Order: sequence, then C-alpha cells, then structure tokens
Amino acid sequence: MYWKAGEVGLIEELCIYCGACVLSCIVDDCIRVTRKRENGEIEKFSTSRGFTMLEHGISNKKRRERVRAIFPTQEDFLTRYKPKMFPKTMGKMEQKPKVK
Repeated sequence: MYWKAGEVGLIEELCIYCGACVLSCIVDDCIRVTRKRENGEIEKFSTSRGFTMLEHGISNKKRRERVRAIFPTQEDFLTRYKPKMFPKTMGKMEQKPKVK
C-alpha cells in the first residue's frame, strides 16, 4: 500500500492478505479483501470492524479447540482441578478470647 497522486495504490503481487490495509484506511468499504483459509473457508471484509470481528472469531475458535483437546468433558476437568471441599485450615475454627 502506498500513496500515489492523491490516491492509495496497492500492489497485489506483494499482498499477503493480512488485513493491515483495511485497518489503516480511514474510509469504510474502500478496500475489499477476500481470502481463502487453509480449511477452505472464504473470508471477506472491507471495514476495520469486520476485520476485527473476524479475527476475534478465529481466535475464539482456536481457544475452544485447545481447551477441548485438553479437557474433552467436564468430568476430565473436575478430576484434575476439583476443589477440596474442606481445606485443613477451614476445619479448625479459631476461638476469639472472651471479653469481660
């Protein structure tokens, strides 16, 4: 992306479809990016809001997949991180001295 004679120029051969041009452009729908992901999904965005929502959705999906890989069920999570119901310090109540 570069400036030329009062307009913005793009060189498609150098584009890696990162979305930086859409984020830096102050005019919505000025630059339209269409890219194909490794899984075959086609993504289209032309506003910074659309790009940000798309990236957050991708990150959210990756986080969920990672957590499910470690803990496929709730039982797996609880067997690993089950809180102790009565820690040793809670079983003994401290008695306050009586005030006369």
